Amino acid sequence: MRYTVWDPHSINAFKGAGLNAQQRSLLEGLLRALEHGAHLSDHVSAANSAFLSVIRAAEGLAGNAVGQPRLSLTRTLLKTSLTGVAAAGAAFAVGGAANLTAARTVLQDAERRLDRHTTVQTKQAWVQQLQAHAHSLQGAVRGWVTPLWEGPPLPTEVLAKAQAELAVAVALADRDGRMLQEELLRLLSHGSPNAATLSALLWPSPRDYRVAVLVEGTQQLEHLELLLPKARQWPVTGSVPYRDNHAPAGGGRVPSVRDAVALANQARRPGTVVEVRVAAADAATAMRYGRRQISEALDQYAAAQRLVDFFLGSRSLVTDKDGVRHTGDPLVASVRSARPLTSHWPPALRPALRSAHLAAQADAPMTSAALAWSAIDSLGLESSDLDVLAKACALHTLRQQVVSLYHVLTESALARLKHARWGFSEAERALGIAERAVQRTRGLASPAAQARYAELQRRAEQQRAHLQQRAQDVCELEAQILPLVKDLQRYLLSGDLTAQPLQLTSRLLNLDAWQDLLLPLEPDAGPALAAAHEAVTRFAVLAGGLAADTLTLWRARLAGPGTLSAWLDDQEGVFHGLLAWLYSNRNLAFHSGQFTGTADTLTAHAARSLVDMALEFLGNWHQTQEQRGQQGTDPLSVLRQLALRKDYLVDQLGRARSCRPVNILSITAVDSNAFDRI
Repeated sequence: MRYTVWDPHSINAFKGAGLNAQQRSLLEGLLRALEHGAHLSDHVSAANSAFLSVIRAAEGLAGNAVGQPRLSLTRTLLKTSLTGVAAAGAAFAVGGAANLTAARTVLQDAERRLDRHTTVQTKQAWVQQLQAHAHSLQGAVRGWVTPLWEGPPLPTEVLAKAQAELAVAVALADRDGRMLQEELLRLLSHGSPNAATLSALLWPSPRDYRVAVLVEGTQQLEHLELLLPKARQWPVTGSVPYRDNHAPAGGGRVPSVRDAVALANQARRPGTVVEVRVAAADAATAMRYGRRQISEALDQYAAAQRLVDFFLGSRSLVTDKDGVRHTGDPLVASVRSARPLTSHWPPALRPALRSAHLAAQADAPMTSAALAWSAIDSLGLESSDLDVLAKACALHTLRQQVVSLYHVLTESALARLKHARWGFSEAERALGIAERAVQRTRGLASPAAQARYAELQRRAEQQRAHLQQRAQDVCELEAQILPLVKDLQRYLLSGDLTAQPLQLTSRLLNLDAWQDLLLPLEPDAGPALAAAHEAVTRFAVLAGGLAADTLTLWRARLAGPGTLSAWLDDQEGVFHGLLAWLYSNRNLAFHSGQFTGTADTLTAHAARSLVDMALEFLGNWHQTQEQRGQQGTDPLSVLRQLALRKDYLVDQLGRARSCRPVNILSITAVDSNAFDRI
C-alpha cells in the first residue's frame, strides 16, 4: 500500500502554502478517503457517515415501496442507518445538528412503524422527508468548510468524523480523487486559499467535455445518433499511421481525434472511434461518464449482432471546451510480481474467488456490486447472518488500521526528506548546465561574448549558492530523521540494520513490535523500546497533519480498553449497515433489473473491497490449515468463529485495565482468541 496523498511534491505544496495543522489534516484525510487504492476502512465508501446513512435509508424505503428490498431487509437497513446516524452525529456539532435530529426522528418513526400493513403512501411520505433531510444535510456538510478551514482547532475525534462526512459529500458530487489532488496542488501553489475558494474547488459547477473512445468490432454503429444524440464516429480500418487532418479536430501537428484515440489504443482490428458529449466536474469523471454511455449503447448492438464481440479500448481522449486534451485509462494497477491468495486451491473459496475477479472486471457499478455479492453468497451467508460477517470485518479492520497508520506515518515523514533530496538533485543538474554554459563562452574575445560570459558566471554563482542551500536543507532533515530511523530499525528489525523498516510492506512488518510503539510506554520498558516509542512520537511531529492526528487517535484507543471496545462496536455497525445496503442493491440488480442507482460507484467499490477483505483473512486461514496438513474449515464456520471472537474481545476489554493483551497480529488468524498476546 502506498498513498499518493503523501507524494513528496504534495507534501512540499502543503508546506509551501503555509497550511496550519488542521487545514493540512483536513485535506490529507479527504484525499486519502478518495484514493482508489486505499484500505476499505480508510475509503469513503465505508465511511461512518450520518449523511450516507440517511441516503441509504431513503433509497431502501423507496425500493421497498415497489417491491425490493423486502420488509425484513428494509427494517435492517433502517436499524443500521439509525446506528450510523448516532455514531457519526458528533461531527454535526460543527453545523446541521437540527437537520440531523429531524432526520433521526423520521428514521425512528419508520423503523418503529414499518410492517407488512404499511401503505405505499406512508412509505413514500417517509422517502420524501428523508430525501429533503438528506439535501439539508448535504448543504450543512458543505458549509463546514468555513469553520474547519478558518475556525479554531477541533478535537481529533470530531475532526476525523467531519472528514468522513466531507469526503462523502465530495464523492457524491462525482469528484475524482486524482483530479482533485492535481487541481488542489495547483491552487496551493498560489498560497493558502480561503474557504470559499476551497469549496468551489471541491464542488465545481459541471463543465462540458467531449469523450472519444475506440470501439473494436465494427467500423460503423448505425443510428448511433438516435441512441446518443450529438455523438460522432470515425471508422478505423486497422493499424492507423499518423495523419494530420484525417478527421475533424485535427490540424497542424495535432493528430485528429480519430487518429489520437486509435494510436493511443494501438488499434489492430477494424473499429470506430466514438465521441460523446458529457457534463462533469472534471476530466476523469467525464471519461467515466462517457465510457459508461458508450458501453450502455453497445448493449443495443450486441443484442442485434449476437455473434460479434464489441470491446472498448482502454485509453480515452477527453477534450474540454477550451480544446485541452486529457488522455487516460480507467483506474488500473500493475505489479512487478503477482502472488496468489493461497498456494493451493481451497474448494470452499473457489466460487468466491471467481465472482470477485469477475466483479472487478465489470464496468457497470451495480453489476459489479451484484457479482461481488455473489462472492459473499458463495460463502454460505444468509440474510440473517449479516452481523456475522460484520463482526469478522470489524476485527480485521483493527489490524488493517494499525498497518495503515504505519504507512501514513512513515510515508508522510519521509516525504519531506525525499522532496529535499529531489530538490538537491535538481539543483545539481541546474548547476551542471550553468557551468557548461560558462565553459562554452570562456576565452571568447568579442565584447558581447565577454558580457555574456560574465552574465553566465553570475548565474552559475547563483546556482552554486542555491545548491549549497539545498544541501543544507537535506543535511538538516537527515539529522532529524535518520537517527529516528535507526531507533525504529533496532526495535522493529531486532537489531538488523541492513534493512529499511520504512520501506517494509505489511507482509514483512513486525506488527507485534509496531503495536508496542502504539501502546502506552511501561515504566520498566527496555531502552530499545523506549527509544523506538519516542522515535514514533517525533516522527509524528515531523510528519504533522493527518499522520500526527491518526497517531493521536490510535494511541488514545489503545490506551483505554473501553475506547477500543466502543470503536470495535462502531465498526461492526458500519459493516452491518454496508452489508444491508449491498444486499438491497443486489436484490435491485437481480430482481428488478436496476443497473444504476444513487452512489452506485461508491457501492461497487465498497462491495469489491469488502469481498477482498473477507478473502484476505479467509485465505490466510485456509493457507495455514493447508501448511499443517489439516482439512480446510468451511468459510461460514470461520466467519462464525470470528464473530464469536469479536464478542469475546469486547467482553474482555470490558473487564481489562489495558489493551496490551489484544493480539492485533493474529486477530483473524487460526490460533488466537484476539486477547492472548503475551
